[in-house]
Amino acid sequence: NYKLPLDSVFTSFKTDADNFFKSNNILSGTLLNDGSYAIGSALSGLVIIDNKGHLKRIFNKQTGFPISNINCVFNDRENNVWLALNNGIIYIEMNSPLNFFGEESGYQEIPTCVMNFKGNFYLGTLTGLYLLTYNKSISQQSASYYNFKLLTKDYNSFMVLDTVDNKLFAATRYGLFEIDGEKVIPVKKMEFSYTFLHSKKNPDILYSNNSNGLVVFNKINNKWIYSGRIKGIDHEVRYIYEENDGTLWINGNNNDILKLSFNNKDFYRPTFTTYDSSKGIPNEITPVILRNINYLSVLSPGKGYYRYYSGKSPVGKKDHFYNDTFFPDIMPVTNDSIIYFLSTSVNDSVVYALTLKQGLIKITLRKGN
Repeated sequence: NYKLPLDSVFTSFKTDADNFFKSNNILSGTLLNDGSYAIGSALSGLVIIDNKGHLKRIFNKQTGFPISNINCVFNDRENNVWLALNNGIIYIEMNSPLNFFGEESGYQEIPTCVMNFKGNFYLGTLTGLYLLTYNKSISQQSASYYNFKLLTKDYNSFMVLDTVDNKLFAATRYGLFEIDGEKVIPVKKMEFSYTFLHSKKNPDILYSNNSNGLVVFNKINNKWIYSGRIKGIDHEVRYIYEENDGTLWINGNNNDILKLSFNNKDFYRPTFTTYDSSKGIPNEITPVILRNINYLSVLSPGKGYYRYYSGKSPVGKKDHFYNDTFFPDIMPVTNDSIIYFLSTSVNDSVVYALTLKQGLIKITLRKGN
């Protein structure tokens, strides 16, 4: 036991969790390796505060914790936390970058997209757009450190969040919107805008879909202005991919892929080329264009991954899709093993795939791919 000197003076340690401490039975606590404090309660879970009293995290039933009584707290050499409960032991990986956000955090319906932009964390769901806020004063047993604030008044499904010219935009059930802090500003109201793409080849052009085609926006005086539909497309477009020369690839209407080639910057009357089973793509189900990797590849659910070769491929003819050996065998391709999102890291050497059955998968690119 550590004995304090006789002349020790105790001073009050003000924290963001003072109300929590007053209203809950505190049973145990420990100093963590990083200088923070982990404090366990009898009824309300575990609270983490830093050495200045600022609330960092809370673990309770509202944040996915299975039970709330904490009898003892232990910190191991890797700064992970072990908790003794009435009916077992819990291990918390404090260094893990992952957080769990349940509906107890304030959002409703299925999450569809997320974006961390200018210090704000946005969550799009089938019912609206939410902004992550932090509860700096925890007192109630059911309190959550994280709270999602609804920014939209009307029912509106937010499908894609992405940045264009350092501004945040959203494709939604009712059109294209700009997000400025807590403001949701309509750019163009239209039915079923599920995706959009800012052209890298032509920076003053932005493509978006609507209920029956693909539309074009022009940037005029730093604002995006709707300028018309692309002729020859009358089906729902869910996937858009742009090559370096400005050529677009979109999903077709017959389980195929369409290539759009533009002449003389006429963005409304492209030349169409169809890619189906004759070009190597199984046409039993609509292919998914994998937009967020550094070459054109598509997923055919239940069949596999296919990569486009404009020139002659190592295994066959040019202007054709062939099985993509980049994706390892562990990657799901069955109909019930859905890829929700696929994205590269900053240097394009690592790919992350969020899947239904296998969770988050990290893939490192091999040289030559």
